[in-house]
Amino acid sequence: ETIHHNIGMLTDLRVFDIARNKIDGESMHGIGNCGSITKLNICCNCIDRLPDSFVQLRGLNRLDASDNVIKHLPDRLFVSFPNMNYLDLHNNQIEALPMSVFAMRKLVTFDISFNLIHQAIPKQLEQFPLLETFFMSYNQITSLPDSISTLTNLQVLEVESNLLTRFPTTIGNCKNLKRVTTKLNKIEIKPHGLLELPNLISWDISWNHEFVSNYIDWKEKENAYRKDVDIMSVAFYHKLLHRSRTLLGFTDERKDLATIHVDSPPLDLPDIDNTSI
Repeated sequence: ETIHHNIGMLTDLRVFDIARNKIDGESMHGIGNCGSITKLNICCNCIDRLPDSFVQLRGLNRLDASDNVIKHLPDRLFVSFPNMNYLDLHNNQIEALPMSVFAMRKLVTFDISFNLIHQAIPKQLEQFPLLETFFMSYNQITSLPDSISTLTNLQVLEVESNLLTRFPTTIGNCKNLKRVTTKLNKIEIKPHGLLELPNLISWDISWNHEFVSNYIDWKEKENAYRKDVDIMSVAFYHKLLHRSRTLLGFTDERKDLATIHVDSPPLDLPDIDNTSI
């Protein structure tokens, strides 16, 4: 439950793993004196805040503080981590990101999913030029900036279950994107920018606003499908994929797209063998 106050005497300590204990924030101040630490795992504890003494960990390049009860991130803390490439803060109670987060220009993986973040992600997102994986699902994020287009190394983007009402059209510049999840938002999706991405293999667009009805005439299908939540049957889903180039503007170069997840099927699947799209 506590860390000995002499922990700071371990001046050559490089890796420190105290995950899955009952440690709180008060007993962690001594860690800041271990200035040689490069990897720190404090996940699955009872930590409610990261101590100010962490600013002394200037060599830190990997921090896992997930599965705690952190509510507030110190304003200037992350300026002290110029070499940070992996930061996992998922499953906490964080309500906002301090601007100092964007000082970590070497960040490759950033996970802030399952928090209480209620804000627009600022344009300073462009200060993550090396970012490859960005998890933001299950927050209350209201918008993504157009500057997301500068993240040319981005491969995985997950923004499931937020409050997004639009998706940046500039996403088409992120040519290395392989997996995108925009499920459970309020986006009126215009998919063409994503479908132009040469490396995209999976895109979950389920449970958003009117995606299906933009491309399919529902007039004769109202009794068979639940338009209000854009649910499609499995058979209809496969039929959509076969006709994807016609419906969604695929080019020949997009034949490698493996998955477009639209939604779970209804309990009673209608017979659509004779139904044309």
